Amino acid sequence: MGISKLAKTPNATYYTHESYIDGRFGEKGSVFIVANDCARFSTFGVEHEFILMDNEDWSEYKIYEWTIHNLKMYACGNVKFRKKKYLGQYRVSDVYDAAKFASEGKKFNTLTYNCKHWVKEVENYLNLSYNII
Repeated sequence: MGISKLAKTPNATYYTHESYIDGRFGEKGSVFIVANDCARFSTFGVEHEFILMDNEDWSEYKIYEWTIHNLKMYACGNVKFRKKKYLGQYRVSDVYDAAKFASEGKKFNTLTYNCKHWVKEVENYLNLSYNII
């Protein structure tokens, strides 16, 4: 697997090549809605929600999130988060498709389409379009 971009941060290395997050190898994993403190608004207790996939055989989590830069997808081994809701076991390709669907034609807006709106749309798409495996 190739790596198209390695971005070093104080916390981890981010793998952004699509092969890490699009499910082309038939991977399956547990899907969670998770949250961490929103850096810009942490003094107000604002959370940033995103989708996280995990599998005990993976060395990295698969992350799908909606930010002010719109859709971000990557694999990362060191992520700070709190689990909020377990959505079930899904194929990575199904979660990838749901993330793309929830993002298509949308732009981030703090009031009308933020990370919480996006996560809910991903959850609804998974519930309506795919069977939990």
